[in-house]
Amino acid sequence: MQVNLLVIRHAIAEERDDFAKSGQEDFFRPLTNEGRSKMQRIAKQLTKLQSEIDVIWSSPLTRAKQTTEILQAHYKNTDVLFKKELEPEKSPDKLTRELQDYANHFQQNGLKTLNIALIGHEPHLSRFISWVLLREPTSFIRIKKAGMVKIRTNVTLDKNNGEIIWALGPKQLLSC
Repeated sequence: MQVNLLVIRHAIAEERDDFAKSGQEDFFRPLTNEGRSKMQRIAKQLTKLQSEIDVIWSSPLTRAKQTTEILQAHYKNTDVLFKKELEPEKSPDKLTRELQDYANHFQQNGLKTLNIALIGHEPHLSRFISWVLLREPTSFIRIKKAGMVKIRTNVTLDKNNGEIIWALGPKQLLSC
């Protein structure tokens, strides 16, 4: 079974230091108005590159949840799962194992292609991409806020069995 991973960094959020002055945990740091606006335009453009998303996995942090809500508005009837494995400091191998189990379930039910959007944070997402493609813990790519990388792999997510289809920053996505 083919698995397409759409790896998405959350949109522009409030500055960490400014938000810390509010006394709230970083977990609750929201998107800025500019971040919301830009992500709404990007999500609309994304539908031209990726017509279908079967499920969205999102970090439970506020800024990722808000990015997810914007994306989901353009992909109606798409389920959302909030995954701790997408939190900033989690290990990429745990996320990989979770994805393998999820994809195996759908393969057993006869699905030929599975399109999963993953919404999270840097540097976790970059390390995840390196891990999926090369089983290397250090990243070779960096994703800008509201940027995306599409990876095609198989259900096992085996080393050297995936490829980057495209990697686009927000400016490139807005000009699609």
